[in-house]
Order: sequence, then C-alpha cells, then structure tokens
Amino acid sequence: MALPRQFEADCMYCPQCGDEYRPEISICAECQVALVSGAQLAKSGAQGAGPQYRKIEAHEELTAVRRGPVLQMRQLQDYLRASGMASLLTPGADGCCAKGCRGPEVELRVRTSELTLVLAALEQEHRQSTGLLDHIHNRNLAGAVFEVEVGQAACPACGCLFATNAPLCPDCGLRFV
Repeated sequence: MALPRQFEADCMYCPQCGDEYRPEISICAECQVALVSGAQLAKSGAQGAGPQYRKIEAHEELTAVRRGPVLQMRQLQDYLRASGMASLLTPGADGCCAKGCRGPEVELRVRTSELTLVLAALEQEHRQSTGLLDHIHNRNLAGAVFEVEVGQAACPACGCLFATNAPLCPDCGLRFV
C-alpha cells in the first residue's frame, strides 16, 4: 500500500506499508515497525506514491546512522534505495585501517530530515535479516522451560533443539543459568 499524498499532522503512519493510525498508536500492527507522525512525513517531503528516490545534493545536511564493513553498508544502502531513501557511504571519522586487519569501514549517511524514516526502515531490515519477525509472530516458545534431566530441549528464544547440558543455545547464543 502506498503512503497517502496528504498527511494528517496528528495521525501516525507506517513507513513500510503506509497504514494510518490514531495518534496514541506507536507500532504498526502488520509490519511491527515504529510509526512516524504525519507532521514528520510532511516535513521530510515524503510523497507516498511508492518509492520517490531523490539523490542527495551537496548542500543537504547528513547524519551518520551506521558504520561497518563496506559490503554490509552497501547492502543497507540498497535496502534504503529500494525503500525510496537515498544515502551516501563515506570513510569513517578515523579513516580506514591501513593494514587491512578488519577491512575498510565506512559510514552510512542519510538526510537528517529523513532520519526518522530511515531508522524505522533499518529497524525493519534488522528484524527481517535476523528472523526477529518470525519470533514476534510465533510466541508459543515464550514460556518454554527445559529440564536438565531430559536430554534435549527447544530454545525459548529461537526454537533450536539443543542438549540440555549445554550452557547456551548453539543457534542464537541465549545463555542458560
């Protein structure tokens, strides 16, 4: 669903699907992302008829939102571009490691005026890429308890089967005390 062309300043909108919510709602019921106020969307110039990708101009104020390896930041940049948001990759504040021990790191910079929308999109990307969306919708493991006497149990965080004598889940790293 495309975002509406006119935004009601006192309503909240999902930056992913465009659904409109009452002011007291803060999370989209469908996408599970933070909502953005109509005033913020109108201020950022969002049009809502699908992604409206506009290149960043030299005079625009930018804010760094992430820092990491070039490949990882390019993937985030592609995700933002598909969502209609422009970004730039710039060398990190302290430059790159000249010896190549960690590889070059860059900063992902976005328009300061679009910061709220970008952060909501990056949160959604994180939930998708880590599988957190599956766990939000599948809460049947939340109350799971395991017994050491039983040889195997399901991790309450990710559902992975593991030996009960293991101190942590081999899949998600949840520590058992």
